[in-house]
Amino acid sequence: MRKLFLSLLMVFSAAGAHADIISADFKTASDLPYCCSRSGPVTQQAIGKTVGAGFEIDGSTPVSNPSGWGGGIVHVDLDPVTGLLILASQDTWDFETFVLTIDDIHFDAGQRLNGLSYISGQLTDINLVPELTFTSNSLRIAYDNHSTFHFSGGKATFQLDVGSAAEVPEPATVSLFGLAFLGFVLARRRKA
Repeated sequence: MRKLFLSLLMVFSAAGAHADIISADFKTASDLPYCCSRSGPVTQQAIGKTVGAGFEIDGSTPVSNPSGWGGGIVHVDLDPVTGLLILASQDTWDFETFVLTIDDIHFDAGQRLNGLSYISGQLTDINLVPELTFTSNSLRIAYDNHSTFHFSGGKATFQLDVGSAAEVPEPATVSLFGLAFLGFVLARRRKA
C-alpha cells in the first residue's frame, strides 16, 4: 500500500512539473548613435532558440557589426522554469545604447508573459536603470543614457512573470493528489 501511495505521489508531482518557456527569438544590439553614429550596432541574434540549454546568446551568434565597434558583447541566459533572465557583459567597452529583445516567445499551453522586473546587478558602470517593456509573448530591455557608459563586465538579473492569462492555481493536480490521498486513507481503513 505504501508503494502504491508513493507511486501515485510521484505521478501527480510529475504532472504538475513543467517548463513554462520553450523557445524564443533573442537579439542584442550595442551602439554609439549620439556621438559616433556610423552604420549601425554590434548585433547578436539567435532565432527559434530552445530555452534552457545554457546561454541563448553567447557571443557566437553575430549578425552584423557594420560600424566595426569593438566589444559590446552581452551573454543572455534565460531559465525556462524559474523565469530568471541573466545578462552578463563580456567587456568594459564604452557604448551609448544596449538593447535586448526577446520576441516570439513560445510557452507551454495557456502560458503568457504577465510581467518583467529588474532584480539586481549592474550591466553599466554608471548604475544606469534599464527601461523594461513587455507584451504577452515578447520583452525589451533597453539601456540608453544619451551619453557614453561603459559595460561593467558584470551581470544584471531580471525576473519574468510567466503564468496563465487568468493566473489561477492548478486545480487538476491538487484534486488528483487529494483523490489519491483519500483512496490511500480508505484503503488503510478498510484493511484495519
